[in-house]
Amino acid sequence: MVDWKTGEGVSGIADPAEVDAAFERGEWPLGTAVIAPAFNCSLEEASPRIVSGCGYGCEYRTSWRRSG
Repeated sequence: MVDWKTGEGVSGIADPAEVDAAFERGEWPLGTAVIAPAFNCSLEEASPRIVSGCGYGCEYRTSWRRSG
């Protein structure tokens, strides 16, 4: 079970669809969420999410810096 507010359980995500849904919702622990499939899924399933997560994270940090 994943608690997106605390980040508990995010590192154990084994369902790539759960990572996709987290991207759509804009959940904050996405860095951990995209790494979890690397350990729990096939490379074919994990790779696109890791690449997407890198772009999302950089964009998120940049917008955070601008607003703060």
